[in-house]
Formats: sequence, structure tokens, C-alpha cells
Amino acid sequence: MATLRDIKNRIAGVTSIEKITSAMKMVSSIKSKRAQKQTESARPYSKTIADVLHLMIATDNSLLLEHRFFKPRIDVKNIVIIVIAGDKGMCGSFNSNLIKSVDSYLSSEFNKNYPDATPHIITIGTKPTEYYKKKKYNVIGTFPNAFQKTDFSIVTSIRELFIKNYDIGNVDRVEIFYSHFINLMKQEPTKLQVLPIEFDIEDSNYQIKNTYNYILDSDKKIIFETLINQYLNANIWGPILESNAAENSARLLAMDKATQNARELIKELELQYNNARQSAITTEMLEIVGGAEALSKG
Repeated sequence: MATLRDIKNRIAGVTSIEKITSAMKMVSSIKSKRAQKQTESARPYSKTIADVLHLMIATDNSLLLEHRFFKPRIDVKNIVIIVIAGDKGMCGSFNSNLIKSVDSYLSSEFNKNYPDATPHIITIGTKPTEYYKKKKYNVIGTFPNAFQKTDFSIVTSIRELFIKNYDIGNVDRVEIFYSHFINLMKQEPTKLQVLPIEFDIEDSNYQIKNTYNYILDSDKKIIFETLINQYLNANIWGPILESNAAENSARLLAMDKATQNARELIKELELQYNNARQSAITTEMLEIVGGAEALSKG
């Protein structure tokens, strides 16, 4: 049976943990709000780029048919898979859920759809970097500590790892796995195809409802090429921001739950301490009374 000193030490230890998790919850709350704001600010830009591309393609279908980024490869041999997860732990199952979804894809759907293809991994975040370094996959690029300070320059570094090889045919497909930020309570592992670009000009979301007369200040193909590059950048930067918001939200929830559990445990330990203390006092009083009776009889 635990002594009063043991229970008191446990209360002190759990109290220290409660202070740490409470502080981490406050920090995560601030980071989560900032990351959520960045994510929500980037979404309209990505959608606008897609809208303008659809508009140009709808008015001139040859732009889509002729551009190299829209042509699917028949014989797929090499696929670059970009895995975006967190830099740190203590965020519940956030990192493990994302990595499990990638592993599940590689072991089932990937082997089924591309039996002759080889995956090449690019990791963004410390956790996926540590995980895939231990695996048999060919890791062609790592970006640990990517979320210590989210900077757009990382997009250029990531593109350099695959864009030239895609142009010359050494890479046939590029995909991104990230955690899509839905709300504070929900983050969903998501797969996004980056190259070749999939565009459905019949998509009802992009139907042109009004007719406008546009004056292009430069050659149409030059404008289209610039938009394509911006679209690719948005499809890399967007998932990074989404994952950052999802990670901080997951850590906020995890630290909130840990703080609640610590407080509940402290209450239980305090009750256990009071019961043990009361029992000890009662035992001492019985011993005193018994001793006094023995003396009086003697």
C-alpha cells in the first residue's frame, strides 16, 4: 500500500506535468490560430489560379492538349511521393495517421496500379524524415524542421528535386500526401496529384457563367506557362500550410486532453491522500486509547 509520502510525491509529479501540458496548450492555441489564418488566406489564391487556368483552357483547348504537364505518361516507371507530416510529437495520432496512410497506399494501391514503378520519397517534417530514413525506400530529399519557420522558399527547393527529371522523362508522376485541415477537431490524410496535372474542363465548378472580353498583355502561351508554374507552387505550398495548421490543431487538442486527465488524476490522488491520512490518524487514536486503557488496568 502506498504511503502518504508516496502519494504526495505523485501529486507533485502530476501537478508539474499539468503545468507543462497547460503551457503547451496555450502555445499551440496561438500557433494554431496563426497557421489557420495562413491556410485560409492561401486557399482563395489557389482557387483563383485554377479558375483562370480553366478560363484560358475553355477558350483555347489547344493549351491543354499541347502542354507537357497535362499529358499522362503511358509507361509509368518512377513516381515521386512527397510526404508532409510534423516536426514534433505530442500531437496525438497526427503523424502516425499520415504515415500509415502513405504506407497503406504504397503496399496496396501503388503496387496494384503501378506494378513496375519505383517510388522516390521526399519528406517534409522531422517525423517523416526519421521514419523513412529507416525504411528501404529511395529518399531523394529531406526537409526536417520545415515547420519551425514556414517559408515559401521551401517550394522552390522541393520543385528542383523533381521538375527537371519530369521534363526529361526520368520522373513520370508526382504525388503529395498531407493532412487536410478541415476544422479544429478534424484533420484528414489526403493524397494530391501534382503531375501530370488533372484538369476537367467540364467540371461544373469552373463553368463560365458570363462572357468577358480579355486583353492579354503578352503572348497567350507565355501567360499560360506562368500560370502553370504558379499553380504548381500553390499545389505544394497549400498542402504545407494545411499540414501545419492540422498539426498545431492536433497538438492543441492533445494537450487539452492531457491537461484534463492530469487534473482528474490530481483530484483522485488528493482524495486517496486524504483517505490515507484519515486512516492513519484513526489508527493513531486507537493506539493511544488502547495504550491508555492498558495503563489504567495496570
